Amino acid sequence: MDRVKAIGAVLLTGLLVLTACAEPDPDEGKTPPPVAAPEIAQRLDEYLTSMADQTLEAGAQASPITRSQAPCAEKEVSWGVVPRAERTVEAGARVRKYFEDLTSWLAGADLSEYEDRGREAGGQAVSGVSNEGARLEVHWDWESPRLTLRATGPCSWPADRPGGPVTGQLPPPSTPRWPRKAVGTEDAAVCTSPKRVVFNPDAPPFAGPGPHLVAVIAHAESRDFRYDDVVLDEDWSPHEIHDESTPEHANTQLVACVRVEPTTDTGRDLTCHYSASLASPTSSPMDFDLFEANYHVTVRQARDGSVVEEFTLPGTVGDDRNCLSQLDDYHRTLTLGLDHRAFGDRLRPLAEPAR
Repeated sequence: MDRVKAIGAVLLTGLLVLTACAEPDPDEGKTPPPVAAPEIAQRLDEYLTSMADQTLEAGAQASPITRSQAPCAEKEVSWGVVPRAERTVEAGARVRKYFEDLTSWLAGADLSEYEDRGREAGGQAVSGVSNEGARLEVHWDWESPRLTLRATGPCSWPADRPGGPVTGQLPPPSTPRWPRKAVGTEDAAVCTSPKRVVFNPDAPPFAGPGPHLVAVIAHAESRDFRYDDVVLDEDWSPHEIHDESTPEHANTQLVACVRVEPTTDTGRDLTCHYSASLASPTSSPMDFDLFEANYHVTVRQARDGSVVEEFTLPGTVGDDRNCLSQLDDYHRTLTLGLDHRAFGDRLRPLAEPAR
């Protein structure tokens, strides 16, 4: 009998030892992921594709999307995964412009936790969280012509784990309401970022009998020089274009985007005279170094930014007709002006004949 009691005591002791050594469930009390990893991974691809398609133009190249996954955070289930996606954009000399466009994309996409981290060490980054919990980020290292687009999903149910959530329940993706209408009639984004800004989305299409009203927006990529106003003195150039409430603005069908590109120094100077109120406390003459210039013209439809025609004209005006109408600051470099008559002659076939 004593032997039986001894055996029972040993078994009981072993049971107690085994019970004491059992590891606690690390996922006890944690909520399983409500979304499946494959579905989140597909949504991340959609975001990176939309960000590129809705901002990039010719000359910028987006790499294929690379995908990976990582473990969920410690506070989440130990078996969950975090889908990730990334691609780069080779933007060249226009990297700042594309960073601004992608920043605008994120800012307009109704993201939560939107964050512009501003000037970090050697770069900039902006990010935000989408409807389904994906963090979208754009990063730019200042010394590089390359941008990095990243999308990181929420903790998700792995594809190889049975019993996952029902698919098809994700909310609609977060996207900006593009294109938007230009802010004012001289918004250069109509020309530099035509996928996100158009002159007037309610404008009539470029069709039917003429005349077709043509607005002009001049812009330049460098601020180190000045150029005279680019104007059209034609019946089909809207004269009340700065008032958006006029019929002329509403019926403008085309926008001539004029990009001014200085090239080489002519070796000549141009002297211009201004009143004291326009230039300086005195009315002394102002001398400008005259530079050759090309005027690259892209004619776009006012309603959707689509390209109708492209051409380039040289700057040829180097007399007092090229003096700036007003002088807000004094840059000594001035481009040869665009001959307004030659400009009108090139646009006339688009504006006057019936289509």
